Amino acid sequence: MPITQDNINFFLNAPAALVQLELLELSHSAFSKTYRIVSNASEGVEFQAHAYTYYPCQVKPAFDFDNLEFKLDVQLGDLGEIIPKELQNIQISETQHEPVNVNYFILRSDNLITPMQSFLNLEAAVFTFTAEGSSFTAQAHGLNTYQTGETYNLKDYPYLKGFL
Repeated sequence: MPITQDNINFFLNAPAALVQLELLELSHSAFSKTYRIVSNASEGVEFQAHAYTYYPCQVKPAFDFDNLEFKLDVQLGDLGEIIPKELQNIQISETQHEPVNVNYFILRSDNLITPMQSFLNLEAAVFTFTAEGSSFTAQAHGLNTYQTGETYNLKDYPYLKGFL
């Protein structure tokens, strides 16, 4: 998370009643609706003209926020009510190749307009199911995953010597 004066004031000087809200948005073209979830506000919140409903869930960042390989591990306490049905909708539809889109926002409870941090267009890749609910890992679309097969060496590319 970038260090700003607003973040310093929140973490060091904020009153105890002020909390950090975690919002998740799950969407797919085959879903019956876009799921907007807040994990730690039982009355729900409104953000960007959308109502986020409380759902028991746990969101754990798998890496530092400033890493390109950022991942979220999400455990939903949906007892198999939401995710399995929506994944069946995906299998029935023609959009099986399309990943589930996940947006993650971190907000202050006193400022529901500007997020302190946001991660947009993460892809939920692997879903697992237990008696308690569903879990998945959301990560950014693979960056720099393709290899050209070329090796860069000083013999073939002498101008690279200046970068060493």
